[in-house]
Amino acid sequence: MIKFFRKIRQKMLTENKFSKYLLYAFGEIILVVIGILVALNLNTKKELKTNNDQVEKILTSVYKDLEEDLIKTINFQIEFNERRDSLSNIVLSKTLKVSDYTVNKNGDNPYLTLIEEQIEPYRFETNAYNRLINNIEIIPEKYMHIVERLQDVYGDEALVTNNVVNEKKVFLEKVQDVYQSNYDWYSRTAKKDYDDKVTYLLNDKQHLNDVRRYQEITSHLLQHLIILKHKATYAYNLIHHDLVLDFQKSNQINLMEFPTFEELEAYLGNYKNETSGLELELVRNQNNLSILNGGILYKINKDKFQMAFENTSLEFIRNTSEEVISLSIFIKKKNLTSRDSIRTIKLTKLK
Repeated sequence: MIKFFRKIRQKMLTENKFSKYLLYAFGEIILVVIGILVALNLNTKKELKTNNDQVEKILTSVYKDLEEDLIKTINFQIEFNERRDSLSNIVLSKTLKVSDYTVNKNGDNPYLTLIEEQIEPYRFETNAYNRLINNIEIIPEKYMHIVERLQDVYGDEALVTNNVVNEKKVFLEKVQDVYQSNYDWYSRTAKKDYDDKVTYLLNDKQHLNDVRRYQEITSHLLQHLIILKHKATYAYNLIHHDLVLDFQKSNQINLMEFPTFEELEAYLGNYKNETSGLELELVRNQNNLSILNGGILYKINKDKFQMAFENTSLEFIRNTSEEVISLSIFIKKKNLTSRDSIRTIKLTKLK
């Protein structure tokens, strides 16, 4: 092809058609430039597709890691710490008797070892997340909002949560040091040791102080675990939604929907309970519903939302014309000794 164009130029020169030669040469240069630009464009598109495929592959791995962390670590630790918090409440109520400290067939009793918990910082699955951050320069703009949500999980809240875990660990180690240095029953080598320990747990004021402090740290840890759960759940659902993943979400994780602005319009406005005077204003927060000066509400399914970081849900009621006319707030309270209690508050939408 190059020889062909060269022959045409040489022929023009020999025929003394210099002006035509210049015009032709200029056109040839334009064609070469266009060819280069086309090649560069194709190469850029290929590179962008390669980067996009690589990022989506990493995000799919992050999605699976989030599922693992939510089920095996976060949900488990929330349930565990809720039980410890409830046990602490019972101890602090001073209603326990000697019989309440009887060990089961496995030699265990939760009251007997309440503040002897063995704890280490939680180990989260962060390999895929770290790989994503290490490739931050190739992440398409359309996925940067997912990266921000993942940074909220692994780069922020997970670290804060483990800081509280370390605080709890240090406190428990100090308590164990006091037991070891001052009480013979710590060795647990005789039946009398058990009796002496129960007497201590039932009557010693310092033990109640320790339980109170233990409960404060546990409650603090629980708050961050719940925040971490909601942030991880949001990121998990967001990846599934934006990547349109073809495998089913785990039924052990709260599922979320991402309504459009138009869908959210039906819920916006002021709601009031005439009896108590409680009034809420619902506003839009990006693709979520939010209580003005309050928490974010995540959509679970049609007309039902979950309040972030709280055991509280909202369900909207529509009339026959499909207009939202009221809402019910369900506040769930965990109870160790009986069924969970649910408080319901109904509010009417103001015109």
